Amino acid sequence: MSRRFRREHATSDTAVSTESESYKTSLTTIRSGVSWAALDAGVVRRHTGVMSNYPRVPFDVEGYVERVRSAASSGSCFICSIVAGTRDDHLVIFRDDVCIAFLAKDPTLFGCSLLAPIEHRTGVVADFSEDEYVELQRRVHRLGRAVSEAVPTERLYVLALGSHEGTAHVHWHVAPLPPGVPYRQQQYAALMHENGYLDIPADEQAALASRIENFMEAEEG
Repeated sequence: MSRRFRREHATSDTAVSTESESYKTSLTTIRSGVSWAALDAGVVRRHTGVMSNYPRVPFDVEGYVERVRSAASSGSCFICSIVAGTRDDHLVIFRDDVCIAFLAKDPTLFGCSLLAPIEHRTGVVADFSEDEYVELQRRVHRLGRAVSEAVPTERLYVLALGSHEGTAHVHWHVAPLPPGVPYRQQQYAALMHENGYLDIPADEQAALASRIENFMEAEEG
């Protein structure tokens, strides 16, 4: 998926809370299509401190559980839909013939990303040969390094989650913990949607996806 495609689908009328009038001016310029790099710089500025400036909003856990279990029972897979291009509500960072990587739609940490094999497989190790698994982990490694470069990261979490009663398609979560988070708010507490998720404007998510993609390309080179 091209950066242009992501940007055209990332337009949002969401009001952005900023720390300066100059940043508001930059954001207006971005939306006019003049200077995408200015927004990328602004996203970084908002995350050079200890914690994210984005508001944390409640997540409908029960509604999510109902949706994913209903989809699983009908044989639907949201990751396969992203791969097929029939679902475009997730920003794709990277894709090749082995995997696809995209930003989490409702992230609990800024920069949360997912990586999944292109093929629908459900056994996190059983469904892969050793060589296939190693190739996937090479890409998880690249994504993790790129995310850690793109946003301030004190600790990077990498988890393979999922359920045969929910999202069965094998996938890895790559989640960057920012510096300064109190111990009791780290690890699982930082990842749980019961604690809400970050309300990030769509255009800033698109800028982040582009930034991570750039670092992934640098890692490959």
